[in-house]
This record gives sequence, structure tokens and C-alpha cells, in this order.
Amino acid sequence: MDEGKEKEKFIKSQIFYLTIMGGLSRGYIYRKGATEFRKNIFKKFLKKQLEYYGKIYKNGVEPDEHIENIKEFKKNIEEEFSDVLQNNKLRFGTSQKLLNLYLKYLWSLNWIKKPPHCPFDSIIISKLGKEFKKIFLTKFDDEESYKKLVEAARKISVNNIAGWELEYFNNYSEKQNISSYV
Repeated sequence: MDEGKEKEKFIKSQIFYLTIMGGLSRGYIYRKGATEFRKNIFKKFLKKQLEYYGKIYKNGVEPDEHIENIKEFKKNIEEEFSDVLQNNKLRFGTSQKLLNLYLKYLWSLNWIKKPPHCPFDSIIISKLGKEFKKIFLTKFDDEESYKKLVEAARKISVNNIAGWELEYFNNYSEKQNISSYV
């Protein structure tokens, strides 16, 4: 038995589990009547997609390329699983959360270079200002809303969105006495 490989396999499975929990919980993404069988196939596909994009980010990507990757990620999922997804689609907000959260885990382990953005969820969105209160992670489905969030985060973070969010997450977690704010 190769313990090193087993440890890495375990860490990767936990990253995927945490990404799914953080990205899909509260999102109401499944169509009523979607079978557990199809949901499980969907999650396996999602894992393969995330792993694919994780490799692309190994040496980093530019912010514009990242937005294109989110759109492609969303499109790939919708093409394969419209029968499982609410209204035949995966919202942009959910798509960015899944990909950005997965990248955050990989970056935190030094497996990839710093991602250009961060996972935008209700906590982070609320930190960006009153004008963003109407953007809900589980409801927003447009690239323009995402770009507005990125621009606001860029200003607050002085062009270090991922680092700013990581620090804010850690401080928020300590204050709330929780290990995550999913």
C-alpha cells in the first residue's frame, strides 16, 4: 500500500465533498422528480469537470479566462444534465461558487497558483456593500452580476481577491466560532 497516494486520494475526496456541500446546499438546483441515480451521476460528472479545471489552473489563469471557464463549466453541466437541473440549467451563481470554492481548496494546499477570484456567497456578497444586497447566490444567473461582484471585491481587496476572501473567511469563522460559513 502506498500511504502517500492513499492520503492524497482521501484529501481529494474531502475537497470534492466540501465543494459539493458548499456549492450545492441551499441552491435548490435539482428538478422535482430527479432520481437519486441521476443526481449521483451528475455529481460524478461534476467531480470530473472540477478535476479538469483544476489542472488548467495549475499555473494560473487570467481573470477574463476565468470568467470564460465558469461559463464553459456551466454549459458543460447543462448540456449533460438538463433533465436533473431545475429549469434545465445551473445558475451562474452556483457555477461560480462550485468552481471558485474548488480552486480555493486547491490553492490553499499549494496545488495550484492563486485563483483570480473567490467563491462569492451570501457572506462575501454582503461584505461588498449595500448595493449588492439584492444579489443572491442561489438566484443570480448572469455574468454581469458576477462581474460587478468581482469589481467590488477587486477594489476592496486591492487586486488580491482570493487572499482577501481567505483572510475574511478565517476571521469570520473565528468570530462566529464555526469552521465554515457554507
